[in-house]
Amino acid sequence: MCRKLLKIKRIGVLAIALVLLMAAGVAGESQTDAGGLWRYALEDGGAAITGYVGEPPEDLVFPSELDGHPVTRIGRWASDDVCLTSVTIPDSVTSIGDSAFYYCSLTTVTIPAGVTGIGRNPFEGCPMTHIDVAADNPVYEQVDGVLFDKQRKTLVAYPHAREENTYTIPEGVLRIGESAFSNNGNLTGVIIPNSVTSIGDMAFWGCVNLTSVTIPDSVTHIGDMAFKECDNLSVVTVPDSVISIGEEAFGWDSEVTLRTTGGSYAVRYAIENRISFTFAYARGERTDAGGQWMYTLEDGGATITGCVGVGSGELVIPSEIDGYQVKAIGEYAFEKSESLTGVTIPDSVTSIGEGAFLSCTGLTGITIPDSIVSIGEEAFFNCVELTSVFIPASVTNIGHDAFRWCDGQTLSVTVGSYAARYAEENEIPYAFMPAEGADATGELAGAWQTAEDDGHFVTLLLYPADAFRLYRYHEEDDLIVMLEGVREVEGDAIIVSDVRLGILDADGVYTLIEERDALRFTFSLDLGGAPALTLINEEGDAITLYPADLDSPE
Repeated sequence: MCRKLLKIKRIGVLAIALVLLMAAGVAGESQTDAGGLWRYALEDGGAAITGYVGEPPEDLVFPSELDGHPVTRIGRWASDDVCLTSVTIPDSVTSIGDSAFYYCSLTTVTIPAGVTGIGRNPFEGCPMTHIDVAADNPVYEQVDGVLFDKQRKTLVAYPHAREENTYTIPEGVLRIGESAFSNNGNLTGVIIPNSVTSIGDMAFWGCVNLTSVTIPDSVTHIGDMAFKECDNLSVVTVPDSVISIGEEAFGWDSEVTLRTTGGSYAVRYAIENRISFTFAYARGERTDAGGQWMYTLEDGGATITGCVGVGSGELVIPSEIDGYQVKAIGEYAFEKSESLTGVTIPDSVTSIGEGAFLSCTGLTGITIPDSIVSIGEEAFFNCVELTSVFIPASVTNIGHDAFRWCDGQTLSVTVGSYAARYAEENEIPYAFMPAEGADATGELAGAWQTAEDDGHFVTLLLYPADAFRLYRYHEEDDLIVMLEGVREVEGDAIIVSDVRLGILDADGVYTLIEERDALRFTFSLDLGGAPALTLINEEGDAITLYPADLDSPE
């Protein structure tokens, strides 16, 4: 038994289809054939079929003649939801009208050789995975089951039930036809080649799982309602080559953001239609062969400018795309990717562009590799969940407000680094990490102890969230000194505030007995081939510490 299909946003689509049907129309009044099975109208000496009387069979064979008139056209059915599994179209038919089989249950169809005219996607909503065309048809052909004109300049119809998530339109296609992809629920991304100049009306209407689209520099026109009702579409890249955008191209009260350039037509359109936009588009942007990454080429390397369907969770940026080494993350590349929780950056990358991760409100942590030398303005602006960022000593430039409105964050930096000065100057919480020797949790391997044989020993642990914490125990009274909150850096010396002295009893209860404003200590490296720590108290007395598992030098 045939089950009727559930349509997406049917009321609006049917209303539009009805208007189109009335506009296209047929020359004569609809009538029923002598056999009482078919409704048709006469036009140009032929019969245009407009419906079937009653419930048609699931495998429907269209007649080649009705009441002595050749059947030359199949118009839009008077009623959709018709339970057709297959149709046989006679050779007499020369044209198939707009939305002719709209949401019928067709799973298979072959367009015969005589059909030389096809209107707005006639198979929209039909659960087909493949559209067949007679090999000797002079006007149309299928490419991997997708319907094109013979010259492959126009993509006419994409099968509604294809299961792939990303489709790459072949190079050389000039036009994406009206309703070509309408109401496809499987696609999350479409790769449009640089040859395309026009995107037709309602081309992607109702593609509810489409998340992002990059429109190439070649496109000049985007049709009416082209991306309307694409509920999950968050970002569309619109180049300054676009000089015409139709009504409600991105819907009404849309939540989409247009990535474009200043002064472009897209900016004026966005303002007039109350659509958000950013100046993030880079001319020459392309999509990689895998259909995931958007990038530009600069100085022989790739700059990542975005991702098709960023998704959620951890984002791993590749070190190479299409044979090009990834050298940079471009401006606003992942702006407002709110579902991202983490990012892995390869060590081929040397710069992070302005606003690259702006308002990635789900981002909690990021490790910046030691290949990075520059972090742009507002790179992590408004990443409100960002708590941990490691910035290596290789970074020599950090832009204005790069970490603004990241209220819970602590920057992990190295002693004497540019990042440490930046954090201090911008009043950003930070903690020191050793230049090398840190394990995955940020704790320096091994305890530290004094060289003097005076019954004291010192343990030093480095945690990104808490700056230095120095514990000094005494054999007799378990005196503990806690150093927290780095105040400033003077050369290789560090001034630490909030010095607290107290007693730790046998039950682990800490009792504060004294607080001091500051303590000064320095790092001394490469003593006997191992790092060492020199503490200098307020009276100028020095004490040198070495890793607990190493002997102190003579």
